[in-house]
Amino acid sequence: MFDFIVEYIKKPTQIGTFLPCFGGLVDSVISNIDFSNDLTILEFGPGNGNFTKKILRKATQKSCLYSFEINEKFYENCQNIEDERLVLVNDSAENISKYIDKKVDVIISGVPLSALDKKLRMKIIENSYNFLRKDGKFIQYQYFSSAYSDLKLFFPSIQKYRVYFHLPPAIYYFGQK
Repeated sequence: MFDFIVEYIKKPTQIGTFLPCFGGLVDSVISNIDFSNDLTILEFGPGNGNFTKKILRKATQKSCLYSFEINEKFYENCQNIEDERLVLVNDSAENISKYIDKKVDVIISGVPLSALDKKLRMKIIENSYNFLRKDGKFIQYQYFSSAYSDLKLFFPSIQKYRVYFHLPPAIYYFGQK
């Protein structure tokens, strides 16, 4: 946890919060995913890997998880997760087309959209929409609701949920293509 605080202090707009995601938020977000099928999942901002590990525990053996982490320290920490289904990428979510050339089933994003400039925020949201297969699921978790109107442009029926049993309390959005 100390690493998380240090990285937040160094790059608050890149990290988004001073504490890693845990229990209540992780469970709430992934409860929206049917893991009984083989899935291709994109994860943006795995941080300390709490979401990553939980996804891999629930996913089928033929599923694939691409995790994009821009922070060097978090990327190094996530390299300790040993699972052949995990493809860890040290790059920004805006560059997914460099690494993936197919539609995906689910995108889980922890990118602090509210902290990004509008152009980058819109590029990440648009890329996410374009890489989702028909009926694909997009889940964005964060701590401020200021990105809602931007998300709604691509996911008109997006739903907003609050998770109070998390520090700090979090918001997540669930949208479907």
